[in-house]
Amino acid sequence: DIGGGTTEMAVVAQGAYVCCEAIRVAGDEMDEGVMDWFTTHRAMGVGINTAEKIKWEIGAVWNVDSLGSLSVEVHGKDLVRGVPRSTVVSAEELMPAFEEPARAIAELVDRTLRDLDPVIRGTLMADGATLTGGGALLRGMDAFLEEHTGLKFRVPENPMTTVVRGAGKTIQDFKAYKHVFIN
Repeated sequence: DIGGGTTEMAVVAQGAYVCCEAIRVAGDEMDEGVMDWFTTHRAMGVGINTAEKIKWEIGAVWNVDSLGSLSVEVHGKDLVRGVPRSTVVSAEELMPAFEEPARAIAELVDRTLRDLDPVIRGTLMADGATLTGGGALLRGMDAFLEEHTGLKFRVPENPMTTVVRGAGKTIQDFKAYKHVFIN
């Protein structure tokens, strides 16, 4: 679950909680990466809201076929002259802004996989994992994680609501899921 402030990975096997680990790297760090990229590569200041908007419009972690000529016009402050300025940036040239957070998330997956019982790890590697949260919507995040961890990822139809919908199901049918919470 790649959210705004944290990324969490949990493994549930045979109806029991096996492990869960979280890191404080997620969408907020990606937004900061976009801001830093504009400072470094365009000598242009953009605010956090602009950075987040850019992330949603053209953000890409991995060079996927759907990028094409995806680009956006960005308005910010020229850091040399101190005046408003506009520039166009493509999804491909902005990819490095997402690299550090994406690598930290891949390392979380690797650590979690390494620490699993070999049988559970084998099952997970065969079946794959579900990528949820807003970060799952970043173009190529699933492909990046697959390439760097060897684990297959699937992105559900509405990844931003997957966790809350799952929690709602467990509350609605608590008797059926009680054993997960006891563990």
